[in-house]
Amino acid sequence: MPAVASFLKMHAIEISLVAILLAVFTFSAYSEVIPVNDGKGVDGEFYYSVAKSFLDDIGTVGYDNFRIQRIFPFCLINIFLAAFSIEPTHQVLMTSMYLAHYLNLAILLAFFFKLAKHLQWKRNTTLILFSCMFFNYFFLKNCCYEPFQTDSFAITIFLVSYYYLLKKKTALSIAVATLGLLNWPTVTYSLMLLTLFSNSFPKDAKVIKINPGKAFAILVPLMSVGAAALLYIIHKEEILGNIVGNPISIPMILVSLVAEAGLLYIIMRKISYRFPTPMEFIRNTNWKLLAAMAIPLIIVTVVLKVLSNGAFYFNGSAFILQSILRPLKYPFITPVSHFVFFGILPLLALVYAKDYAKKFLEINPGHALVFFIFFFFAVDSEARHIIPYLPLLIVPLGSILDQRNISLKGALSLIGIQLALSHFYYPINSAGFEELFNNGDFANPVVQRYMMNYGPWVNGEFFLFWAILWAICAILLYVKHPRP
Repeated sequence: MPAVASFLKMHAIEISLVAILLAVFTFSAYSEVIPVNDGKGVDGEFYYSVAKSFLDDIGTVGYDNFRIQRIFPFCLINIFLAAFSIEPTHQVLMTSMYLAHYLNLAILLAFFFKLAKHLQWKRNTTLILFSCMFFNYFFLKNCCYEPFQTDSFAITIFLVSYYYLLKKKTALSIAVATLGLLNWPTVTYSLMLLTLFSNSFPKDAKVIKINPGKAFAILVPLMSVGAAALLYIIHKEEILGNIVGNPISIPMILVSLVAEAGLLYIIMRKISYRFPTPMEFIRNTNWKLLAAMAIPLIIVTVVLKVLSNGAFYFNGSAFILQSILRPLKYPFITPVSHFVFFGILPLLALVYAKDYAKKFLEINPGHALVFFIFFFFAVDSEARHIIPYLPLLIVPLGSILDQRNISLKGALSLIGIQLALSHFYYPINSAGFEELFNNGDFANPVVQRYMMNYGPWVNGEFFLFWAILWAICAILLYVKHPRP
């Protein structure tokens, strides 16, 4: 047993962090569950129905074109229960979902440490990135509070596929990435881009002269202005009101627009990357690899199309409209909302913005493409839209932290701050929550315990609290954290 004792001593802090994660995760599972729809939640009601009656529904009423791409892992729960003749009662389904989350967490932990070993992160870097990955509101509170969701499983699909891609096990990477078509299709498409353009282009490759960072920083605010102006022109300002909050405050929108444009310009102007021309992408495409990726993707897509009932519940234009208008609700609402959801990760990326973008973009053309796809989703103040990218986001940060040689004391202080910011200890359920929530009274302080975590619905008081905290933490990190 000396080898075991030596391992435990060498990895005492890592083991302690895992123990804390499991303890808090379990605490959340037992402390409270969303009271809406008897613990199913709003979006969770559909996923619950898949877990309960997938085998009965898939060949009869079926699912619409959008939701049929969100049935994993809930369909597996139904298949498992049917195989063992277990009646899918409410308690059985809730227990099954929690067990699925524990299994998912175990896979995430295993592959996180595999990733850390493969990239040879220093110990203190690994500790900080572990806290960024797991010690946030989502894992320490939301996973168990609202168990019927796709988010955590999308993270796992991304992490496992990305790990195999880095290990150059392309077939395994593609196989896992294809699973995203049943859970969160954006994950699949992003991983396909990372795989297809994983090799650097020749140094003499022709590039587009436009700076993509500055172009992005100019284009997004212009899109926000254009969308808001168009809604007024066509007399649909009530849509703007629903997105940014009623009543509409033009001065607030203007200040928010200036704040958004200024922050985007400060961040993106530092990007000196130049994209290769479309012809270079075509010239450097591995057509055999493209075919290997396209075949399973097409097969799964066609099967899902055949099985779907043709009804639509998703409007892509409305999603884009929301994404570009939501940052106008309050000044700096997007970075504040990401701070509420993820803690110190977006702050560290902001502090090291120039190096972070450089590390990300210079990996290969695939990462450069996905960087801007991710950044478009990140502009939206609903931070959960970028949560599948969490494994990808910590990789460039790992390189930066390794170079900074963060001390153990510094690492532990960041971990402590991250734990505190996760606000897992702040109970959501309180008297009247369900009734107020069902009545749409989202601005009520009782409901804000939940809604503040999803930026578009935060009220002024909770936003002000988190904005002040965000500013304080950002200043402290900038002043205290080592930079070159």
